[in-house]
Amino acid sequence: MHSPKFSEPVNQGGDIDEFAFTFKVNIRIGAIALIIAGALTGIYSQLNDKQREVANFGTTALGVCIAGASAVHAYRGLIRSAKVQEREIRASREEIAASRQERISERENEAKIRILDRTIDYISRWNHPDFSSSRATMKKALLESNKQNSKLATYLDQHPDQAQDVVSVLNFLEELSFLTHEGDLDKEKLATFYRGIFDMVYSEFFQFIQSRREEKNREKLYEHFEKLHQEWQVNGR
Repeated sequence: MHSPKFSEPVNQGGDIDEFAFTFKVNIRIGAIALIIAGALTGIYSQLNDKQREVANFGTTALGVCIAGASAVHAYRGLIRSAKVQEREIRASREEIAASRQERISERENEAKIRILDRTIDYISRWNHPDFSSSRATMKKALLESNKQNSKLATYLDQHPDQAQDVVSVLNFLEELSFLTHEGDLDKEKLATFYRGIFDMVYSEFFQFIQSRREEKNREKLYEHFEKLHQEWQVNGR
């Protein structure tokens, strides 16, 4: 069997000593005050009426001075307290501003990361197997037409299945260009990969693009693709 455990008594010696010291100080102060009060009372009782008036006036004046000094001290205390509060408020505002700026920076970094991830995705999609047949069709159409715009447009009119593959590529490039102009993709990083592709598609399939615009009666068809191509031609990025 285990012997019962008793908690050790809390040592309160420090608290007792502190209480005893405070009690002694209070007694001494009270005794001194009592002696001073008794002495002043004895002196006051020995004064004549004239002297008592002077003493009363002096006591009143002293009280006023003490009250004034206390008021000045209290005012200075309020000023110091106000300055401390002002510093605390300023520090709190600065901390809030810094925290807000940190959150803004975090959101900006997160937005940049999302844009970069989306840009990488659009770059990788060009070489994705789903695009391989469309890219092969474009090469075949260029070979069959000897890279002549007028013949290419005619060839694609005669081969609607291949024309649809070309349209899929143009739609993809238009989507990419639109997102770039919206700020959802990194224009400079896209330029390093897509600038040559844009040059080839725009120059070789320009007549087909024009025929599509006339067919659909939409002059602005593929306008973002055309605009981004021109921007890369002028600025290089």
